[in-house]
This record gives sequence, C-alpha cells and structure tokens, in this order.
Amino acid sequence: MRTFATQASEDIEVVYRRYGSPTAVLEARKGADATAEACGPLDVAVRWLAAPINPADVNMIQGTYPIKPELPAIGGNEGVAVVERAGAEVQSLQEGDWVIPRAPGMGTWRKHSVHNYQHFMRVPSDLPVSQVATASINPCTALRLLTDFAELKEGDVVVQNGGNSSVGRCVIQLAAARGIKTVNLVRERPRINELQEELRALGATAVVVKDDAFAASKMIGRAKLGLNCIGGELSTVLAKMLDDGASLVTYGGMSKRPLIVPTSLMIFKDIRCYGFWLTRWTQQHGAEEKEKMMKEVLSLIRDGEIQMGVEEVPLSQFKEGVELAMSAYRSKKVVLKCSD
Repeated sequence: MRTFATQASEDIEVVYRRYGSPTAVLEARKGADATAEACGPLDVAVRWLAAPINPADVNMIQGTYPIKPELPAIGGNEGVAVVERAGAEVQSLQEGDWVIPRAPGMGTWRKHSVHNYQHFMRVPSDLPVSQVATASINPCTALRLLTDFAELKEGDVVVQNGGNSSVGRCVIQLAAARGIKTVNLVRERPRINELQEELRALGATAVVVKDDAFAASKMIGRAKLGLNCIGGELSTVLAKMLDDGASLVTYGGMSKRPLIVPTSLMIFKDIRCYGFWLTRWTQQHGAEEKEKMMKEVLSLIRDGEIQMGVEEVPLSQFKEGVELAMSAYRSKKVVLKCSD
C-alpha cells in the first residue's frame, strides 16, 4: 500500500509545456507572485487548499480534450481555495472566504494564484476540504444525469456502466436517497466481492459484471434510464436493459469505442440516446443556474447524501498522484493537497 507524506506542499505550480503523457510532460515551477502588489483592484489572491486529479485533467494534458489551454498551462480544473487578499474594488469576496472556479481551465494544481474575482464562486467553509474540492464536477454531473433525462420516481430503475467511477458512486448515493434502484456494471477484478459490498453499502441495488447484467435486470426490472461512460459493447448491454421509451445518456467514453445501440431498439422500443457534457450545460444555463446547482450539491454533501471517497497526495508528489489516479480499479479520487 502506497503512503504519502502529510506535510504542507511547497510553493510550486504544476505545468506542462507540450501535450503528452502526464508523467512525461508535467513539471514543477516556482509558484506565482500573490503579493499585494500583484493583486489588482478587481483581483483576489488565493491559496489553493486542495485540487483533484480528474480524467478530464489527464485528457487535457494529453491533448485529447475539447478544451485546449494555451501552453504552457497549469494542470487541474477543479479545487477549492481560500481568499488571502481582495482588491480594493472587490465587494463580494473577502479574506478567509472559500472559493471554487466558475469554469474549467483556471489551473488548480498550485499553491497560490491571482485572478479576477468574477472567476470564483464563494462556497461554505465549514465542510471537509476534500469534499468541497471535488464537488463541482462529479456530483454535479450525477445530479444532472438523474434530473434532466427522465422523470424518475421512487421504485424506478437506473442502469449504469462505470458503476465504480466517481460519477457512478454519486449516482448510486443520490438514487438511493430518492428511493430509486440502481443496477451497476463493473469490470471483473480481483476481490470483486469487496467492491460489491462497498457499493451496496453506498446504496446500490445490484453490482454485477457484464455476464450477470441481464439476470439482474430480469430480477429488478427494466430501467427507465441508462448511463453510459464507457461505450462499445457495454453500451449495447445497457441499451438492452432499458424499458420502452427509456433514455440512454452517454457522458464519457473510457473504452474509446463508439456507442453501439441496435437499430431494433431505436425503432421498436423507442430508446432515446443523448450526450451530456457538464461544461456545455454550464455554458447554456449560465452562472446563476450553476450557482443554484452548486448550492444543492453542497447541501447534499452537508446532509451526507453524497460523500466522495478520496486519497490525498501532497502537491509536491504530483507525478505519483497522477500515476495513482490513472491506475486500474481505482475506488477513490486522488486529491492533491496544495496547502494546509
């Protein structure tokens, strides 16, 4: 079992000057100037507390993500920071406030930075740092998937592949809180019984591998909603588990294979297929709706209806953290501890 030092990380930022394998292209450089002189009248200087390593972060570094920042770029799109000073004309934020980025691309894998205050959203400072740091992508995606594509009620069934993913775990917890059943597909792995028990403890109705999926569907019932983050053959399995008129939503493609839905299901069962990308949702709905959603998610975290499993790694050990995040059969989100 890998262990990491717990001391505060040094003042660095994690950058990449070209696209490629994260372990090959990521490097550390001296942190940005966040002194009073660097903070303009509409700026806030922040100290980052924690920032997760998400699949989209890895894809962005590899150059395969739709958003391609200007190089050199700082890694990370999500995290939580504390305001250390605010410009003279900033009214909505003050020293000590916790904030999260309003949009991706800020670069959160660092200790200090200075930005226009409008780039941040204030969040409660009385929740666990790691939960706030991971609140704006995976839990929000799960909430939208369960809310926007089907009118689900207590007793309805949702099926998903990627049941052990961070979004999948959030779906399980949110669905259970609403009395919605979930059938969750996971990959074959060593000690799979332990994973099944873990996901059932979160509220999963069934946790199965591909070969057992149809038996579970027959026992629990046809699903009103299918959630696909893998593609290929496993998207076909989901489609065959859906009820007439159900929706199949694709929000990821971890297998790098296309969505495969039999024509007969589209015609005779009226299966509807959708795509979902949280960044596009935010662009379409605007800052006010994004803030409303974040308040709902943070309330769910406070009430214990969503809890992200995390493993903290010091910022200075970012390469080990990325390797860990990219390793197979992960059950916890890797979070870079940027400062105390």
